[in-house]
Amino acid sequence: MSFTQASWRASDLAYCSNVHPGETAAQVQTNIENYISQVREQLGWPVISSGLWLSAKAADELIINPQKLAEFKRTLAEQQLQLTSLNGFPFGDFHQAVVKQSVYQPTWASEQRLDYTYKLACILAECLPETEQVGAISTLPLAYKAEWNDGLNYLAMQNLLRLVCMLQKLEQQTGKCIQIGLEMEPDCVFEKTSDLVEFFTEQLLPLAKLQNIAAETVLRYLGCCYDTCHQAVLFEDIQSSLTQITQAGIQLVKVQVSNAISADLSVEGMAEKLISVFADKKFLHQCKVKQADGELSVIDDLSLAALKQAQADHLNTAAKLECRIHYHVPIHLQTIALSETIEIATTQQAIIATLNFLQTHPQLKPKLEVETYTWLNFVEDNTLSSGDLIVGLTQELEFLQQQMQRLGLLK
Repeated sequence: MSFTQASWRASDLAYCSNVHPGETAAQVQTNIENYISQVREQLGWPVISSGLWLSAKAADELIINPQKLAEFKRTLAEQQLQLTSLNGFPFGDFHQAVVKQSVYQPTWASEQRLDYTYKLACILAECLPETEQVGAISTLPLAYKAEWNDGLNYLAMQNLLRLVCMLQKLEQQTGKCIQIGLEMEPDCVFEKTSDLVEFFTEQLLPLAKLQNIAAETVLRYLGCCYDTCHQAVLFEDIQSSLTQITQAGIQLVKVQVSNAISADLSVEGMAEKLISVFADKKFLHQCKVKQADGELSVIDDLSLAALKQAQADHLNTAAKLECRIHYHVPIHLQTIALSETIEIATTQQAIIATLNFLQTHPQLKPKLEVETYTWLNFVEDNTLSSGDLIVGLTQELEFLQQQMQRLGLLK
């Protein structure tokens, strides 16, 4: 079988708007005007693609009120924004004082999650450019693992199969195929690549068969949203991970291009410095610490006590004690100086490995979206950036554009 080379235009690249507070449709439109269009202008692109986050409140407004949806579409056109994908992971206010585990609510066992995701699909089908037949929506890995059981898992599968049937009807009505990407994340139901593959091959597809839903139908509308930071935190081999997913017939519908932290806890003062820079009351920052024997120990959220415990458990003090932290840092940074004497690395190599995989698998063309939702933290305290959000977001997209040009992935 031969494939033509799939390639992207620079204007296909996006950044996720969950970096900007805004829970209503009007606030999203303001963000498009005040931020996304300015980033597009800084880049010198005639158009830019989406990566929009719409909360449940915003989705309800656009579905219920045709006039608001028409205004929304006008804003997209006026600001030269192509709506090709949506972030359907955070349901409620992603910028409230404390988000933490609430970002995984409601779970896929809930009717609310099904309803919200289908509304997003209807909005995306309505707003997709005429030249685009396929849109992508990223969603959560069913739930946070600690709160999950077999009964909830069965309800989630039923909801996902109901969604498949709804998306099939939506495509018949609109001619637009809206695909949902389940996104793996540390400490969630789908954490490792094997978790996602096993769910599809050993649970979801067998249940679909019992309900007379063809595997091809399920795999047309349900796939994977691959977050490069998440799999790097788990110390996964990116090439192997992506190979497992695609060989299982699971579509790569979206790649969230993101960068995590890699720190050596055996360095004097490292734990204290990580906390002073990255301790965060708002978002959850799961950590994985690689022991000398290769085993991973788990820290459910970044804290000094947990880092100190990891150091105490590290008996071979001559060896590196690598801790990877689920904290999205700007993708163009390969290293970060925390002080004159302490420097940490990032997992940028996972981004490069993902792009290398796309280069060698030209039949794949997922939506590509930079997702550094923590930018406001850096801008507020003037670390890791010039203090200017537009400049920072522009630098990230320029980095992605340059790497894709280097690999011949851009037209």
